Amino acid sequence: MAVWGIGAYFLADKPEDIPEDHASDFCKYEVAVLGYTEEQKPAYYDVMEKMKVGDLIYIKTRFMADKPLKVKAIGIVTNAEILPKDALKGKKGVDVHWIKKSVNHPIEIKAKPSANSVRTIFEEKNDDVIREIISHL
Repeated sequence: MAVWGIGAYFLADKPEDIPEDHASDFCKYEVAVLGYTEEQKPAYYDVMEKMKVGDLIYIKTRFMADKPLKVKAIGIVTNAEILPKDALKGKKGVDVHWIKKSVNHPIEIKAKPSANSVRTIFEEKNDDVIREIISHL
């Protein structure tokens, strides 16, 4: 079993639109999607393709290395096939059963996060962070 972190704050479809946080949508529609197309960020899709059914995934909020890692939701991947999700304007992603939802009151992780946690999507390898995330289930 792997543990994955994913961001839910992404740019709108048009450059003039304001970026939006889609964490509530992820939870409502039981998905985790990427805010970029495969053409824009193929490496993000390469990471997502490594996900398997039963893996843990969490929605993170951390885009600056000097900020704390906060978790908005924790779930289990239920379908790892990357497909367009109609509820999120056809953005592609996986299906997730979100178990712990703290979108409006993110959980601050006390363990020191890795540098990877500022990325849009990544495999969490820090055992202390993983233990702390599991403790919130």
